[in-house]
Amino acid sequence: MGLAVLCLAGKRRTGDPASHRARLHRSSSPVSAAAGRRFAAGERIHTENSYKYHAREFRELLARSGFNRVENWASQGEGFFVFYAR
Repeated sequence: MGLAVLCLAGKRRTGDPASHRARLHRSSSPVSAAAGRRFAAGERIHTENSYKYHAREFRELLARSGFNRVENWASQGEGFFVFYAR
């Protein structure tokens, strides 16, 4: 089994407020390889999607999805939430 190494530099974020999605990309530096694929220096690599909602919006999304028992806890300042839904 080989070792996969991927060196990443320079994070870039693009967003779509309507879908609540932020797409995160990194740039390969200088030449990297992972899982048998080589990346050129500076090549953009899509690393993740992150979805952001206000607490009210997320409660509504849960309700529309059939979850009717929802509890949530907020960090100080309400910057982050944890939801429990059944």
